Amino acid sequence: MSTPTPIQKVIQAFIAAYASGDLTPLRTHLCTPDFSFEILPKSMGIPIRRGEEYFEWAKGGGWAFREGKVKMEVVELVEVGEVRKAVVHTKSVDTYLANGTPYHMEYIWTITLDETLSKIVHVKEFLDSNVYVGLREKGLVTKD
Repeated sequence: MSTPTPIQKVIQAFIAAYASGDLTPLRTHLCTPDFSFEILPKSMGIPIRRGEEYFEWAKGGGWAFREGKVKMEVVELVEVGEVRKAVVHTKSVDTYLANGTPYHMEYIWTITLDETLSKIVHVKEFLDSNVYVGLREKGLVTKD
């Protein structure tokens, strides 16, 4: 097995934080101070969140998941080192909503890193809006 690249290490740490239910590593050393998080499609009306605003929002959404954990498996990872980006397709695995309902979601992230390739500057997340809207209508996840 080959040694992970710097971008792969950051992606692994990003996913591990969500799987553990503790986003502290993102807040303390994995993201830049001007970090921003954007969820697509824009038609969902979820605003871009920056820095501490994102972490507080994400922590508040943790109630929706059993133990606040969202475990994900990488389906595909494409690195574009020249522009400090990675495109990652993930899917949730062994993840449940707080009420015990299995959580089946897929995500595509475009993650932009800083010049050192060690910190995340921006995440653009595209999720399965059909699944999300269905869960929102049942009151199982927050609106924005």
